[in-house]
Amino acid sequence: MRDKSVKDRHTKHRHPKDEPQKRKLKNDKPVILVVGLTPCMARTMMFERFILGGVNRSESQAEYASGKGVNAVRAICTTNLAASFYLGLTGGDRTYAFLEALKNLGSAYESIDTYPNEIRLCTTIIDQATGVVTELVEEPPAVAKSVAQSLLDSFDRIIDDVDAVLVIGSVPKGLGNRTYKLMIDMAKEAGKLAVVDAAGAALTNALTAKPHVVRINENELLGMVGATAKPSDEAVINAMRAVANQTGGAVVVSRAERSTLVLEFGRVTEITPPEVDVVSGIGGGDVMSGVITAMLACGKPLVEAVVFAQACAADSATTTRSAHFSLNRAKRMVGKIVKRDVGQG
Repeated sequence: MRDKSVKDRHTKHRHPKDEPQKRKLKNDKPVILVVGLTPCMARTMMFERFILGGVNRSESQAEYASGKGVNAVRAICTTNLAASFYLGLTGGDRTYAFLEALKNLGSAYESIDTYPNEIRLCTTIIDQATGVVTELVEEPPAVAKSVAQSLLDSFDRIIDDVDAVLVIGSVPKGLGNRTYKLMIDMAKEAGKLAVVDAAGAALTNALTAKPHVVRINENELLGMVGATAKPSDEAVINAMRAVANQTGGAVVVSRAERSTLVLEFGRVTEITPPEVDVVSGIGGGDVMSGVITAMLACGKPLVEAVVFAQACAADSATTTRSAHFSLNRAKRMVGKIVKRDVGQG
């Protein structure tokens, strides 16, 4: 556990304000603590035809809070299966709009202000003529090393009052790649479900804490084990087995618009979504992580959780806004998803 006597040196934004933590999180549903450290405001712009190097006039635009953590929170809130508590970083003029968006989703939050840093603005360009989706992504700014202590202090104070933890996304420079590992250690010490969706060194370190579930996409998984050739199913399953052997937990690997593979208790299940008219698949993995965590916190089996998460992610791919989906459409899609027992992993 962290030393709670350390004086906090960073401004924190909380919702609801000035209420004891336990009252803040009192809920008849499970509460998911979502840690997302690379927030952004997202702008989606639609073009009848986008001409590279030309003057392009957008016929419709939307701006909303995003980043992997917020996308997962949105998914949790949309399913209404669990309550969410967002812990993350903010800064600059976009902070108010970002936190208002969390409040409107129905999520409690606590954020550490990293002034003079500014919350990123990331833009998605959708060319309706070709169906091509282009992302313009601002890299997250580095933060002061002292932010790590404030973040871990907040995590330590909140963890006893939640049921599950999802750490998701990359870790900004300055925090160090052991941040997620330390959080998973604390979550497991408190007896909480721990789910990780990360990549690179942050994930490699997190795996040493043995999270209960690892949710990762195929490219990230194969990059972690050093695979370079176009992967076969056998190569993906072998890489999943390597991760499961290290953590002792389950592994869920999404493969864009293809099937998702689930490895649990030594068995592999392939889950294939129905074909949909894809507009933008951005944020689909975040949706899956949020829904899987919420379902598990409600006591649902992992395969059932992934089936429902796959349906939510598939519907989100039919919308113009990242990680937005219709709960009713997702529920109707569940019956169209195909499960196949691949056998021993």
